Amino acid sequence: MRTSHRLAAPLFALALCQTAAAADTELAEHATAWANAQGNGAVVLAEKRDGAWQFALGGDPHIASTAPVAPEAVEFEIGSISKVFTGLLLAHAVHEGKLALGDTLAQRLPVEFDDGDVGAITLQQLATHTSCLPRLPSNLFVDADQADPYAHYDDTRLFAYLASATIDTPAPCASAYSNLGIGVLGVVLERAYGTSWAALVSEKIATPLGMPDTAQTLDSERTARLAQGWDGTSKAPHWTFASLAGAGALRSTAADMARFADALLAGADGPLRPVWASFVGPYADAPGGKSGLAIVHTRIGGEPALWHNGGTGGFRSDLRVFPDSDRALLLLASNAKADPDAWLASLAEDTLAPVAEGIAIPTESLDDYTGVYTLSPDARLTIVRVDDGLRARLTGQTFLPIVARSADEFVYTDVDARLGFERDAAGKVVAVTLHQNGRDTRIARTDATAPTFLFPGAEALAEYVGDYDFGAFQPGASIAVRAVGDVLTAQLTGQAPLPVHNTAPDRFEWDVVPAALVFERDAGGRIVAVVLEQNGARMRSPRK
Repeated sequence: MRTSHRLAAPLFALALCQTAAAADTELAEHATAWANAQGNGAVVLAEKRDGAWQFALGGDPHIASTAPVAPEAVEFEIGSISKVFTGLLLAHAVHEGKLALGDTLAQRLPVEFDDGDVGAITLQQLATHTSCLPRLPSNLFVDADQADPYAHYDDTRLFAYLASATIDTPAPCASAYSNLGIGVLGVVLERAYGTSWAALVSEKIATPLGMPDTAQTLDSERTARLAQGWDGTSKAPHWTFASLAGAGALRSTAADMARFADALLAGADGPLRPVWASFVGPYADAPGGKSGLAIVHTRIGGEPALWHNGGTGGFRSDLRVFPDSDRALLLLASNAKADPDAWLASLAEDTLAPVAEGIAIPTESLDDYTGVYTLSPDARLTIVRVDDGLRARLTGQTFLPIVARSADEFVYTDVDARLGFERDAAGKVVAVTLHQNGRDTRIARTDATAPTFLFPGAEALAEYVGDYDFGAFQPGASIAVRAVGDVLTAQLTGQAPLPVHNTAPDRFEWDVVPAALVFERDAGGRIVAVVLEQNGARMRSPRK
């Protein structure tokens, strides 16, 4: 997921945003093309330019309503954009004297912390993803419905987790995205005000800004306008939230989010004036920029922007606000396979043109660039040499070839992105800047040596493909291993498929978690099982 904030007093209530009578033709063409690309579901695209909002719908939202519904009135799950609301609620709580940014979990939650460093985490650290807490609590999936994984996770489970949780070092840590951290912040806000997070969103944000269609739970009329979510070609259940609502529980419409974007554009001169400085900060470094209270300061297309995106099991969302030019872009999609980041970049005036060919670089010079570059504990860029070329991998993705376009500048051959390397006074490469989708993200080089990887072709990977019975460790579960071209993916029942990388004969490792798959052969050399190695355990799953 990429949940709640509160607004300034109604005295500064924002006027309804201006809407265009008809969608801009170009906007409509983009929305239609992107909806076709995702296959099922709908895309609503909204843009503010020259003081006016325009909306376009592509695809079919598959709503229950039999009455006509305008594109800007279709309800979507906005996922982690909800976090921006939670950050804004914290700013409001500070303004009202309900909370302070330096308040700790030990002060604000009824939990006996085994690890005093966890209890010492501050609200500011939660809101800026510098708390050192993991992305998700380790007990989230215990008794969970895999199709609706947050629905069962209540305060009892959350407090039990926090009581026994440990962190490796006292906060603050380098920014590492945490649904858990923002979810905990939502619970702190609930206890400070004595009401639900959803009620705070309504009271402090949705009502003052004139956002009647933004809520955690929709009434029957709004439910009839709620898009059906999709995960590729399969329908995806709507997600519901209990204790971690602050991390991603909101549903909203493009019209409501346009009003919210207008409030962000107005900044200290609009309805957020009393809380604006506290809300935007910035307080900490973040991937690609700086962090306010759950709002990201970045540059998109060379222009300063406030940004956040989101996703649930069947939806994707992206909101970008450009205060300097009074522009904003919003994309809401009802398919988890949507790619808002890449799609919205195509609207920018200075997107990069793909370059497939490069200049020759001496083979011995390629080692200058190999290594591990770390953006955050959960985000790394690994560059390795393969024969007389380089390949680069971002965490959770596959290795892609890069070629030199000039000294210290490389471009991807398969995607629209480039890498600019930075050297110190001694000529050593110390950092790289990723230029993609209008963003410039600097990533520092570490002292770590790039691991050794093997790159078998599609034919060699084919023998690993199959389903492996994991039922001895999780009833009814299996590990599905698939080959997509020359990339092997593995998927445990209820989770998403992720690439695994060949590090030794018959051994493949994930880079998003410290885990590996070791394939087992019989006397004839046929693969008969796979062993999942994780957290010191070895879990053998026979091939079906």
